[in-house]
Amino acid sequence: MYRQILLVLIIFVIVLTISASNTNYKCSLTNCMNGNCNTNGTLCVCNSGYTTRYVYTQTNKIIECNYKQKKRITAFLLELFIGYASGAGYFYIGRIGLGIAQTVFFWSTIYISCCISFIIPEDKGVFQLLIIQCFFNIGICIWWIIAFVTMITNKINDGNDIPLF
Repeated sequence: MYRQILLVLIIFVIVLTISASNTNYKCSLTNCMNGNCNTNGTLCVCNSGYTTRYVYTQTNKIIECNYKQKKRITAFLLELFIGYASGAGYFYIGRIGLGIAQTVFFWSTIYISCCISFIIPEDKGVFQLLIIQCFFNIGICIWWIIAFVTMITNKINDGNDIPLF
């Protein structure tokens, strides 16, 4: 009995909150930047490629459709063609840390391999060096494949945690 009353009370509060929040919002050209207001003026419908990124301002005014989404095909192509050695896809979508990590990991393996090849005499350790280099290259290749697959399948968000377009 008490559970049913509590459930009805919770539903009533939710409905009241939703209806109260809808009456306060009025769509206009000033708060719907890259979109259009629906017919009754209660909803801003964003144009293709735009979404709302909620940013708190001093006036607490919500401006909708204020964020241009990154294109996933651009991220995919950057990662596919030049991302292996540069992390270009990550840099494009604003995941700077992952881009730097991918770039450093790739170039450090090349640098370390070159330095070790000058230190180790040719008759000793060259085979071990090649095996180590192969493992690093396999790791980089797996990272690269995962990167461009997640970009084309839209399984990664940009640096502002907004889905790719």
